[in-house]
Amino acid sequence: MSPAGIPTVTIGFPIPNTPCGIFSLRIYWNNSGQLWPTITPVSPATTWGPLAIIFIVSASKEAWDDYNRYLSDKKVNERRIWVVKDGIRRQIKAREIHVGNIVWLHENDEIPCDLVLIGTSDPQGICYVEDMLEFLFV
Repeated sequence: MSPAGIPTVTIGFPIPNTPCGIFSLRIYWNNSGQLWPTITPVSPATTWGPLAIIFIVSASKEAWDDYNRYLSDKKVNERRIWVVKDGIRRQIKAREIHVGNIVWLHENDEIPCDLVLIGTSDPQGICYVEDMLEFLFV
């Protein structure tokens, strides 16, 4: 029984996880032994060197991706969009949008934030949204 009083049902064939645990422990043990200078036949530099290179290359790539994402976000957040506040329509930067703002979009505008569609100018009330995956939602 679970704490909520719901009966717990288990499958008759549990997935064994012991071999995976032992395998992971063995890899950890072998790799740790490579760093112990008295028992390893190779220099620790031959172990640490490639690890350091891989780490530096991976960290550099992640830093470059983060920087490019920052530039992209900055560009998107500086776009001017229309909002309706107190019955007055005015332009603000996308970064100034707050919860509760009514965003006024025109045809082929990019949607600057998560929003709930209140209305559309289409006579049938239809709105087409195309996302980056090229799917069309109706």
